[in-house]
Amino acid sequence: MNPNKDLDSHLTKGAEKLKVLHIGNIANNGYNIANLFNQAGVESDLIIGPYYHIAGCPEWEDAEFDGDVGDQFYPAWHEVNITNGFKRPKWAAQGPWEACITYHLNRNKGHRVRAVLWWWWLYLCRRVVALEHPVAKKLSNGLGSPHKLIYLFFYKLKILSWGFGYTLYLFREFLFRILKSILKSNSVTIPLFYRLRDYRRRKKKQLVKVTSIDSHAGQAALADKPANNDSSTFSSGELDAHKALAEVFKPLFEYYDVIVGYSTDGIWPKLAGHKYIAYEHGTIRTLPFEDSLAGRLCKYVYQEADAVIVSNFDNNHAADKLALKNYTCIPHYINEMNVAPNVGQSIRDHYRAEYGANFIIYNPSRQHWSYQRDEGWEKGNDLFIRGFAQFVKDTCPNAIAIMTHWGASLNESKELIKQLGIENNVDWVEPVPHKRMIQYIHASHLVSDQFLLGTFGGIPAKAFMHGRPVLSSFDPKLHEWCFSEMPPFLPARTVTEIVTSLEKSYLDEVFYTETAKKSAKWYEKEHSNQVLLSRMSKVMVEIIK
Repeated sequence: MNPNKDLDSHLTKGAEKLKVLHIGNIANNGYNIANLFNQAGVESDLIIGPYYHIAGCPEWEDAEFDGDVGDQFYPAWHEVNITNGFKRPKWAAQGPWEACITYHLNRNKGHRVRAVLWWWWLYLCRRVVALEHPVAKKLSNGLGSPHKLIYLFFYKLKILSWGFGYTLYLFREFLFRILKSILKSNSVTIPLFYRLRDYRRRKKKQLVKVTSIDSHAGQAALADKPANNDSSTFSSGELDAHKALAEVFKPLFEYYDVIVGYSTDGIWPKLAGHKYIAYEHGTIRTLPFEDSLAGRLCKYVYQEADAVIVSNFDNNHAADKLALKNYTCIPHYINEMNVAPNVGQSIRDHYRAEYGANFIIYNPSRQHWSYQRDEGWEKGNDLFIRGFAQFVKDTCPNAIAIMTHWGASLNESKELIKQLGIENNVDWVEPVPHKRMIQYIHASHLVSDQFLLGTFGGIPAKAFMHGRPVLSSFDPKLHEWCFSEMPPFLPARTVTEIVTSLEKSYLDEVFYTETAKKSAKWYEKEHSNQVLLSRMSKVMVEIIK
């Protein structure tokens, strides 16, 4: 490994000798941070597990591609043309839990041929998963090739389950007995299947399903009886499935100095008796206070962690409420890719030509809002829509808002836009991967995020890094514990503030230019990946002392 010396210099002393395993990859957090540490010379591996959403796939972060991946939750990456030559790094395993574990075990043992075979098997699993959804429908019109018939056979048998990767008994037993003889290694899948099968039989009246990690629920969704939300209180047998998988993880953990569990994936090292860091990305805002298995499990994982990383800056209040013993604020990872001088120019030219746009606002946030104002999940998009409509009518008739076509309140947003008469000032685009998002950021004059919560995630940081002012609700008091200097957000808590910020940015060129410069300087000082490396490597070194 050849570390990037610019990054290497920001590591805490001793971190360069560590070997780290990251588990979980919601919003590519695990992939991005493992990638950053690898670049800095800290050997890091990743297990994504059976989480296949596009935003949890390495391609979404680093690939440039043409074509349609199909279902966002089960993407068919083999159907697209990757144009920049990106290939998944061998340290990142995605697929059924036990297959990921066995793959990394063979890598660590130096069994190269076996590791290659397991890498192929993980690839095959991802292709099968893609067939479970709309991509599979294409097969009905073209079954001429043998491999498609085989995949359809897999699909009809429903061989791949969501959760811990167990499948139909007869097929799985047959297949992995063959793999065992080919790979000449102990199959972890069959024993795990039997343990999970026995658990299901004992608890069949309580067990509904075992699912893969959710973006906020984070863990297995099991039907359970009401219980006190106490980290030490689980109903009899409630964690049997988790304990079974933790046993499979155990041999792999022996090869690593530090385990980082994202969301609630710290449960695996905890149950296996290994030190770990729990990394939250919004996970502890409400989940650990819910009266459910997922809530109790979340509370347990974070209260028992050797260290906790808080990346959602307002969640220090939740950390204090949970009485966490050792938590640290670390900013979201941002892909600090180099960009061409004119990146985004073609997009800006398009909006000038098609819409006559002279002021462009990019709003990549999901459409989630309600008049009841639930701060646990919504973005307050209706406030932006109303403020933008007034700005268009009073100040800038040719302004364009580029909005992302996704979210639970998408129809409500479209209806509100229609009612306000600004349909011609809004262009809907599908969710875009990181590299494409950077082009939209550069094409825009402003980036808008959310208008309710008072804190922020990765989107504003990306905009700041590229020198674009950000329109978003922001509460400085929530961030005093993690920043020495506050970011230069344009105020956007109310419709009036949104209108005022838009007008000032459009009409006052000096103000706009100064805000753009302040944005880039703030990012470099308070939020850069150098800051992340320094703080996180310090946490890693401290927990193994």
